[in-house]
Amino acid sequence: MQSKILIVCLLVGVITFIGVLPSTCIADDKEELAKFYEVCISSEISKCQAKTTLSKSRSANLRGCAAKNLKKAAFLQSNKDMLIKEMIKNDIGVKPYKIGYFLNKKFYALGYN
Repeated sequence: MQSKILIVCLLVGVITFIGVLPSTCIADDKEELAKFYEVCISSEISKCQAKTTLSKSRSANLRGCAAKNLKKAAFLQSNKDMLIKEMIKNDIGVKPYKIGYFLNKKFYALGYN
């Protein structure tokens, strides 16, 4: 129970951090942009790991969701540097929906689903 509270607090902190950053400051420097993307990917990893607690559910669909999120968290963790480089190269920007779309697209395109 306390781990769920910790994860929620961490996510709120990361989301607050992302919301406070002005996009003009980030876009100017690739190093700062890389740090921003790293925070976004870490946040996504945390979200996926939080969903892995569903593996003990009686529902087959929820267990399948937990397994997929476990694979996605492992994918994001092991390919973090490659993803950051591609996001900078493709000029993804700082909008959360674009970042999420890119990460999901890469996860499914590379056959990790």
